[in-house]
Amino acid sequence: MSEKQKRFVFIGLGLIGLVVVFLLIVSFLPKRPTVVSTQPSSGSQNFSPNKSIIINFDQSVEPDKLTYQLRPQVQLAGTLSSNRKSLYLQPEKEFSLNTTYLLEILYEGKSLYKLSFQTIKTLVDQKADLTKVKNNLISKMPLDKSNYSIEYLDATDQFVITIKDSPVEKNKEEAAKWIKSQGLSNLESLNILWITEKWLAE
Repeated sequence: MSEKQKRFVFIGLGLIGLVVVFLLIVSFLPKRPTVVSTQPSSGSQNFSPNKSIIINFDQSVEPDKLTYQLRPQVQLAGTLSSNRKSLYLQPEKEFSLNTTYLLEILYEGKSLYKLSFQTIKTLVDQKADLTKVKNNLISKMPLDKSNYSIEYLDATDQFVITIKDSPVEKNKEEAAKWIKSQGLSNLESLNILWITEKWLAE
């Protein structure tokens, strides 16, 4: 092999080494999260004015790196799920009726996702939406979990939630969270009777 050919081989190996090192460095750099789903979906209409917005990520996010902006402006109370993969945004006051909102999610100060949605036009639509959610809940009754149970009493139009184990308050929160996961943001719109099994109260 001539000196010229050797030089080309060394240069080629050097370039390959640089590429490998670059790829290794990139693979260890933290990846930006991406939004995998939202509630409501972008472009949706007839969103209830008292519902929470839910943003689901593909990985855990850092709270101090996550910000959001809503236009027109509405004060939002934001909370992250325990695994930090879901962001819940609850309006402190109800969204305005028949209004288009644009929500922008930012991570480390850079735009990550934009979500546009429109609220219902009238309160009649809101009542119809609540009826739909309520009927969906009734269709899943009775519900029996290890730490709580829920049943619906047609005679009194009442959901009875029985806490079966301690800690009582934590299990109440879990029962409420399950109901909200079915599309209901405000439990006060349902007639709910909370019951704690006698031995837990002793």
